[in-house]
Amino acid sequence: MNEPTTGNRTAEMIKWLANHPGIQRMLCQDEYESGADEFLEILDALEKQGYYEMIYIFLMKNQCHRVVGNAIDKWFTELLADAWAKAGNQQICREMKERIQNEMAVS
Repeated sequence: MNEPTTGNRTAEMIKWLANHPGIQRMLCQDEYESGADEFLEILDALEKQGYYEMIYIFLMKNQCHRVVGNAIDKWFTELLADAWAKAGNQQICREMKERIQNEMAVS
């Protein structure tokens, strides 16, 4: 593992966030909310920088936003439908039971 490269990537992201305080607030502060238009702008900015790690965090943090949450729900439903079509009924049922049992074990 090349630790200096990892460290440089982290430092790069921190510096970029420092220069974009609105995006930093949106990512880091729970009470900060934005509209769907601002969400798209921030998503574009993160994508342009290649900060895909932050995009995942950004999506999960904003899944309760009505418009964003609806879009994510529809997207995940479409992904599930695709996976279901590829795996088949029995495999999906097996995997779902396994995941539920695993969650029960850790709860």
